[in-house]
Amino acid sequence: AVTTIRNLKDSSDNTKGYIYNIAKGQRASIPLSNVEDNGPVFDEMEDGATSVGSVINLSVNAVAADDTDLKYFGTTLPRGATVDEMSGAISWKPTSSQIGINHFAITAVDEYGRESTLHFIVTVYGSTTGSASSSGSGAVSGSDSETNVPAPDADDEKDETTPDSGKDEATGNEGEISEVRFIDLGAHSWAVDAINSLADEGIIKGTSEKTFSPAANITRADFALLLVRAFKLTSENTENFADVATGDYFAAELAIARNCGIVNGIGDNKYAPRNTITRQDMMTIVYRALTALEIELESGDVDYADFADVSEYAKEAVASLITSGLVNGKSGKIAPADYTTRAEVAVLIKRILDYKNK
Repeated sequence: AVTTIRNLKDSSDNTKGYIYNIAKGQRASIPLSNVEDNGPVFDEMEDGATSVGSVINLSVNAVAADDTDLKYFGTTLPRGATVDEMSGAISWKPTSSQIGINHFAITAVDEYGRESTLHFIVTVYGSTTGSASSSGSGAVSGSDSETNVPAPDADDEKDETTPDSGKDEATGNEGEISEVRFIDLGAHSWAVDAINSLADEGIIKGTSEKTFSPAANITRADFALLLVRAFKLTSENTENFADVATGDYFAAELAIARNCGIVNGIGDNKYAPRNTITRQDMMTIVYRALTALEIELESGDVDYADFADVSEYAKEAVASLITSGLVNGKSGKIAPADYTTRAEVAVLIKRILDYKNK
């Protein structure tokens, strides 16, 4: 229960060693034993990532040298995290104060007191990713961007179609939730089928091997990237926006989206790829994509009190998608300036693909 280790040398890379509790001017030795280590052996645990408000459920597992029972203890845990002593199951719901790198150290002890400790890191992202780079509250004329709009709390504001009873939003079926491949979807069961379906098709990916960060708001670049993958769009023209670097992971897809006429940017040949995307911009881009693919949409009046708040460039798109049943209101409103979470986008894209293929 005593250690001279104070912290990791590099909190983002636990292979770089440790900082020890040795004062300046003191001398200490760290013995390396050539005696066989009979401590428990842990299964490998990779570092992961999640978002504020998402529930993580994962397990560590170790095997004792003589297969005796083990007990697990959290030597180092973020506030609010718990470890089941017998099973090694870990549960944690990070708060906004825990954004950044969080260090876990789980110790397994056998009945003879022999122990081993597993270290891994979970990075927590905020519910809003990116930052607004433009000023003003109005839209740029002819653009697809509304700038500098405060982000809503992704945990408190749900789309009005989000069921609270466990019914899946995409299928409408009770209890028909496919196997969860990501560990942080516990609070988003309504989106599991859509997320897994898109992941199976290679359209959508997690923020790490085991996490999806469903409560994180999606960026403008990622949304365009998903539509290009979903609709299998191509373009021989590789011209891109001025604020997109050649090495950016979304560069190829964003160039396709631009040259197919799906995205116009925010003006001055810029796209603000890492900014979060508003609902009205999202609907505008979807409308352009469906129009380019010659997919017929319905038209009609929109019975939402805040339709007048929709920017002029987005009104036709918003009206068509709502009338066609592809987009629903949010708490009884269109909420055009609100942002959209990764889970909501997954459900939307699945709904669009079903509409396209019907």
